Amino acid sequence: MADQTTAPMQDGNGAATMSDAEGGILRRTLFSVEHVGQTLIIVPTISGGMFRYAQLQTEANALRRKLDQTSIAGLILDLHALDYLGTEVIGAVVALARKVEDVGGRAVLCRAAPQLREALTRMGLHRLWRHFPTREEALEAIQNRA
Repeated sequence: MADQTTAPMQDGNGAATMSDAEGGILRRTLFSVEHVGQTLIIVPTISGGMFRYAQLQTEANALRRKLDQTSIAGLILDLHALDYLGTEVIGAVVALARKVEDVGGRAVLCRAAPQLREALTRMGLHRLWRHFPTREEALEAIQNRA
């Protein structure tokens, strides 16, 4: 049996996917990741019904390991592409934010749709992590520790 490796790529719409070593598409990834200096920007791209719990756990665990292995001073959770807010997704987002704070970093949220912001407020998460309307404002807050 051949060993297959996976590598991130983008489909024709710019969405992240995973491919096997032979170039076949396996599945869409649930998070896209960018680095800006010592800030990690994570964009959950989760839609209701489009993922399996095991995939969410695998990808979230990989991101937590990434936070362990790098000197990340800040985490921006850019929520503009998130349109599903089940408990398993909230758990993953909270775990990522807490992970960066555990090592002395700062986490913020940005670009959540109005309905999502309302849900976050009802859950009390707005008291833990500040929300910014734009990614630029979130990045400035992380860089200035505002």
